[in-house]
Amino acid sequence: GTVSVDGSVCEPIECGAIPAQPNAMMVGGPQGGMTFGYTATYVCDAGFTLGGIQGGEVLYNIECGSDGYLSGMIGTVPGGPPTGQGVCQLAGYSVDGVVFDAQDPSSKVSDAKVTVLRNGTEIATDYTDSRGRYSVNIPEGTIIIRAEKAGFITREKGPITVTGPMASGGGTSIAMSKILPENDWRIVLTWGKNPDDLDSHVYFGCKEDQHVYYPEENRKGTSERAGGLEVDLDTDDTESYGPETVSIRGAGRCTNPGCCLIKFKVKHYSGSGSLGTSEAVVSVFKGASRVGEYKVPPCIGDAIWWTVLTIDAMNGTNALYEGDKLQPAYLDDSKDAYAKWDLSFDSARWSTAPKTSDNAAVINSLNVQSLTRLHHIAGADYYQLRDGVAAAPSCQEVSFEGLLAQEQWAACPVGTYINGFYRTG
Repeated sequence: GTVSVDGSVCEPIECGAIPAQPNAMMVGGPQGGMTFGYTATYVCDAGFTLGGIQGGEVLYNIECGSDGYLSGMIGTVPGGPPTGQGVCQLAGYSVDGVVFDAQDPSSKVSDAKVTVLRNGTEIATDYTDSRGRYSVNIPEGTIIIRAEKAGFITREKGPITVTGPMASGGGTSIAMSKILPENDWRIVLTWGKNPDDLDSHVYFGCKEDQHVYYPEENRKGTSERAGGLEVDLDTDDTESYGPETVSIRGAGRCTNPGCCLIKFKVKHYSGSGSLGTSEAVVSVFKGASRVGEYKVPPCIGDAIWWTVLTIDAMNGTNALYEGDKLQPAYLDDSKDAYAKWDLSFDSARWSTAPKTSDNAAVINSLNVQSLTRLHHIAGADYYQLRDGVAAAPSCQEVSFEGLLAQEQWAACPVGTYINGFYRTG
C-alpha cells in the first residue's frame, strides 16, 4: 500500500526515459520511463561490441538510481543527465599510427584529423595528440587512411589490409607535406618492411651534371643554368618504410634547352627482398596539391634502379611526366663553334661543319671575305645539334646548281639542314 502524511503520497523516484542507444537493442526492462529500482538490459548489434574490442562483451545494463539519474554503461555529464553517447562500437582491431612532417620525421603533426575509409565510406575518425599519435578500432578488411590539417596537403595512404592489431611505426604512419609555393615540388618515397634501404636519386642541370643523393655532401644541389634550380634531399631513411623526401625550388625558370629536365630515380641500396616486391610508392606534390602517385611495378623484379618520373622545369612548362622523358633535340648555342674553310674552298671538294656519331652540326652563318670569288668564303659559324639523335646523322646531297646564279632561293628538303657545301670547278 501507500503511506499518506498530510495528504502526501511517497512514490518511486523517476529517472526519465533512457536516451536512444546507438548500435544496441533493449532485451529486458520497462517500456517508457525508468523509475528507481528498475534495470534495463541492452545487447549490441551484430558486428558491434562494448568499446569496439574484437570478441568483446555485447551486453550492458542501465539502472535508475536513488538520485534520479540513470547509471551504468551510459555516457553522462558529471553531476548531470545522460548524454546519449552509445557504448557499442564497431568491433575491430586497434590500428595505431603517427602523423609527421615529411621534411622532418622528428617533427610530429598534432591536431591532424585522421579518417579511415572503406569503399569510400568513413568508418572511424580520430585526432592526433601532441606527439602526432592516433588510434582507431577497425574491423578486418581493406582501408584507406586520410590525414588532413590546415597548412598541409591532405594525404591518403593505402590500400592497407587489416587482419589484426597494427602498431605505429610501420605502414600506418603518414608523412604530410606542408603547402608549397605554387611552382615548387616535393617528392616523397615510402615502401614496405623489405628491403631495409631504398635510396632517392635526383639528376638535373645541363646534361644532368647535378646529382643529389645520400651521403651528406651530396644532399644539396644547384644549377644556375637551369634558372637557379635548387634540389634538397630533406630526409634519408635506412630502416624500412621511409619516408625519403626531396624538395625542389625554383622550377619553371629554366630557359636553356638541355638544362631543364629533372629525373627522379629509386635505387635498391641494401636489404633482403627486391625492388619489385618493395611496395614502393612515390608521391609528388606541387603547390597545394598532390599531383602524382607512382607505385613500383612488380615486373621490375630484381632490378637495382627504377626511373620513376621526370619534371620538365622549362619556363612556361614546369610539368610532370611518368618515367624517363627524353630531351628533344635542340641547337646548342652555349659556345661559339667555327669551321675554317680557308683552304678547302680553294678547290673542288666538300667544306663542312664537323659532326660526330652522336651530334650533328648546323651552319648558322658564313664568313665571306669578298663576294667576287668562291675561295673568299673563309669559314662558317655553326651550332651543335644536341640530344634527340637516335642514330648517326645521315647526309643527303642536294644540287643548288644554277639557282644561286639566277638569284633564286636554294633550300634544303624539309627536315634537313645545311652542314656544308661542295665546290665544283
